[in-house]
Amino acid sequence: MTDSSVHFTAVPMATPGNTINGVAAVSFVGPIDSPDNPQPQAKATPIQLLCSDMISGHVRRMDVTGSLLHDFSGIVRHPAAARIADLNQNGQPDLILADLGSPLPEDHDRGKVVWIADYEAASTPVILLDKVGRVADVRIGDMDGDGDPDVLAAEFGWYRTGGIHLIRNQRSADSVSTWTSERLDSRAGPIHLPIVDLDRDGRLDFVALVSQEHEVVEAFLNRGASFERVQLFAGADPSWGSSGIELTDFDGDGDDDILYTNGDTFDSNLVKPYHAVRLLENTGSLKFEPRTLAALPGVHRALPADIDLDGDMDIVAAAILPQQTLRAARRDDLQALIWLEQTAPGKFSRHLIQGGSPIYASVFLADIDQDGDMDVVAGCFDESKREGAQLLHVFANSAR
Repeated sequence: MTDSSVHFTAVPMATPGNTINGVAAVSFVGPIDSPDNPQPQAKATPIQLLCSDMISGHVRRMDVTGSLLHDFSGIVRHPAAARIADLNQNGQPDLILADLGSPLPEDHDRGKVVWIADYEAASTPVILLDKVGRVADVRIGDMDGDGDPDVLAAEFGWYRTGGIHLIRNQRSADSVSTWTSERLDSRAGPIHLPIVDLDRDGRLDFVALVSQEHEVVEAFLNRGASFERVQLFAGADPSWGSSGIELTDFDGDGDDDILYTNGDTFDSNLVKPYHAVRLLENTGSLKFEPRTLAALPGVHRALPADIDLDGDMDIVAAAILPQQTLRAARRDDLQALIWLEQTAPGKFSRHLIQGGSPIYASVFLADIDQDGDMDVVAGCFDESKREGAQLLHVFANSAR
């Protein structure tokens, strides 16, 4: 650890709504103005976000003051992710939800993808995909090039269930959408499916993180009538613990690199020293060079941002460890939130945001206090049954 001129300060935040028996299980937190549907907000307006709790079933649209703007409770039972997009292209934001179907890993057919068109008008939910295993992620893009947005779904499943689904938007002449699904992959373990034109041929591809025993990052290159699968990275063993990817031009050379984490500890409940934040650097021709940036047991998500406002990309990383693991570990040795300062190209200094019990399965970065720098909102996944459990923790950046 090194000293830094940037410091983060915990900001109290009221939590709207209730948890289940004092257990916060935030599986997703992200901004309303997502990359799928940019909607810049006025500077005087508090930043809005989406927050899903995979145990209580709540999906909330709220602002960072804690004000509840809309509660989508009861639409799905165990939400894993929520995305904003305009699927019917009527100029109104829609909400697309990934439903695990069960909070704990098991093989079943209760997973689904649900679409709420014009969600601010409380439209009737439409099921786009059902009777599948646990769905961990949804992404939106025009995958077949017909001018309307389609949906990709990551069916994490467990052992006998799992796969990647392309849900095609077939719009009629009178702009009515019908939906057909195609299974592109049948392996268990897909977690994230960011969409990008990776080979710059004008067609949207996607990158898949497939965990479980596979532990690979793969490109699915859009060839028009089919997708070509190309492996970009493979973990060292079947218990590698892949937990997240984020596409970013980290080094500013004009192509997409991959910020990757492996920190899943829920399979073994062991603190693993090889869990880490890693950068898969795009060296061209679909070759990615892996670099370990920082060890962090339990690391679940890492996001890029210029934290210290010096013109290059830094990283914020969040970690989560199961309660069984925490009971056996020295908590003063653990770190829940860190940021990695890029001090020179490819060189990083590590800084602590919060130590103690790692309880963060999700994180997003935004200028919460609108002072010109990036702050941190971390989603709590705390199994300890605390009275008045908080869903989110906010940390204000002092760079300005």
